[in-house]
Amino acid sequence: RQVQVAPPRRVAGRWRLQDDAGSSLGDFDALVVSVPAPQAVALLGPAAAELADVAAGVTYAPAWALMLAFDVPDALRYDGLFFDTPEFSWAARNASKPGRSGQTWVVHASPAWSRRHLDAGREEVAETLTTAFCRCMNIDADRVSLRDTHRWLYSLVDEPLQSKALWDPDRRLAVCGDWCHGARIEGAYLSGQAAAGHLLRQLAQDAASGLANAGSARLPVQ
Repeated sequence: RQVQVAPPRRVAGRWRLQDDAGSSLGDFDALVVSVPAPQAVALLGPAAAELADVAAGVTYAPAWALMLAFDVPDALRYDGLFFDTPEFSWAARNASKPGRSGQTWVVHASPAWSRRHLDAGREEVAETLTTAFCRCMNIDADRVSLRDTHRWLYSLVDEPLQSKALWDPDRRLAVCGDWCHGARIEGAYLSGQAAAGHLLRQLAQDAASGLANAGSARLPVQ
C-alpha cells in the first residue's frame, strides 16, 4: 500500500519487483496485474509487450464522485437514483447497503460532465455538484453537513475485452480487471476469479510434475 511499483522485470525465470525509488520488493514465481488498463500498459510494456498492446486498446470514461451527508433523517426517501440531467449519472444511499448507517449519499457525475470538468479543482466541483444535486432533489443546501469529492480517471470501461483474464503460462503472468471481462464490479470479480483459476491450475500442474519427477528419480536403474 502507498507504494508505486515500477515495471517488473524477468530475472532468471522469476519476476523481480522494485518500487519507483529502486528499492527491492522481492522476486516471485508468478505475477498478477490487476490495475486499470492504462496503468497496466506502463507496467507490462518492458517485459510483456504483447499484453501491453492489448491493454492499450481499452478506453475509459472518467467520473467525478461526490459524497454528501445531511443533518436530518430521511432527507431522501430513496435507495438509488438515476438521472436525466446533464450533471449526473446515478446516486446511491450508503445506508441501503448491508452494515451501513447514516445519511450519506454517493453521487456520480455523468461522463460528459466529468470530461468537461476533468481538470477543475475539487472544491469547485464539490460546490457545483452539491448545488445541482440539492436543486434536483428540492433539498435546502444548508442541510448538507459534509461533502467530499473524488475524481475517477478510470471509472467506466467503454468496451471491455470480454476475455475474462489475460494469461501467459510461460511467464506465469495473469492480468485481470473490469476492463477484461465487464465494466462493473461483477465483471472485475469474475475476472479476478479467472486469473486465480489460471494460477491454481498452473500450480497444480507444477506440483504434479514435481511428484512425477520425484517418483522417477527413485526408480532403480535396470
